[in-house]
Amino acid sequence: MTTPPPSVLECRSLGFSYRGAAGATAVLQEVDLNLQTGERVAIVGESGSGKSTLLHLAAGLETPSTGQVRVNGTELGSLSERERTLLRRRELGIVFQAFHLIPTLTALENVALPLELAGSARGREARDRAGAQLASVGLSGKADRYPEQLSGGEQQRVAIGRALVHQPALILADEPTGNLDSATGESVFRLLLEQVAATGSALLMVTHSAALAERLDRTVRMVDGRLLAQDEATAGGSPAAGPTA
Repeated sequence: MTTPPPSVLECRSLGFSYRGAAGATAVLQEVDLNLQTGERVAIVGESGSGKSTLLHLAAGLETPSTGQVRVNGTELGSLSERERTLLRRRELGIVFQAFHLIPTLTALENVALPLELAGSARGREARDRAGAQLASVGLSGKADRYPEQLSGGEQQRVAIGRALVHQPALILADEPTGNLDSATGESVFRLLLEQVAATGSALLMVTHSAALAERLDRTVRMVDGRLLAQDEATAGGSPAAGPTA
């Protein structure tokens, strides 16, 4: 019997609520999700269904109200805030819809930053590795440009390079093509898949686009804070398309 690949991400009975003036509001309820090494999974669902909250919990940016998150076997709830930060630097790469590049750093410096923060490379070694990563995303000629000097597609390419330069076990992508036109978004999405394949990272991607979701290994659907099983998510055909990402 073939042994399955090890789990990079395990979410068990995850729940998340926030308190407002009217009391507690449940955002996630009893969510179970497992990603194996190299697996690419899309999360689809309506706005407000809990997709981005699930990504934030997987990254250790939020603390679940109930349940557990494990990244490469480490339970995030057992870690201090500093330890979670260090784990993110080693094990995770995050690609946001809004790019979130540091405006005072060049493209090269933005990509080198994760290496320097994690202490895995510094100085010339970090710059050399960042330069190679920029070349792999097609931006070797724009290493010295600042974010404001780059197009939206180029900024997202830098963001992808930054997320992957340290070869993390897991990439979390929140609507990575959402701020781009369709042609640029397609180019960036293809690049993301190529880069993930090259590093062997697992990918968990939130998207409104059924067309993009169908190109990953598996699609799950969030509905009112619950994660449907794949057969439920695809019952009656492919997930309904939302706005093109």
